[in-house]
Amino acid sequence: MSQTVRVLIGGKEFSLKGEDNHTIQKVASLVNEQLEEAGKKHPGKLDSVLAVLAALNIAESNCKLQQQNEINQNYLVDELDKMTDFLKLNFK
Repeated sequence: MSQTVRVLIGGKEFSLKGEDNHTIQKVASLVNEQLEEAGKKHPGKLDSVLAVLAALNIAESNCKLQQQNEINQNYLVDELDKMTDFLKLNFK
């Protein structure tokens, strides 16, 4: 069931809907942290610019995680193939 959660991002309150309150709050906290970090690195920039910088940082992190996930999946497939070959050779 969809729930509404109020979160504070960049000093503004948002009402967000989702299935899991904890996840919504965690994501909102991540966005807020990225906005704060962008604001510290680029003081005086417009909120819209900071929002784009925060979005780019989050997107970059997401891309890196996806790449690492693909590497991990390929590694696991290779290892499982090796185990399968070993079992076929030794336990006919």
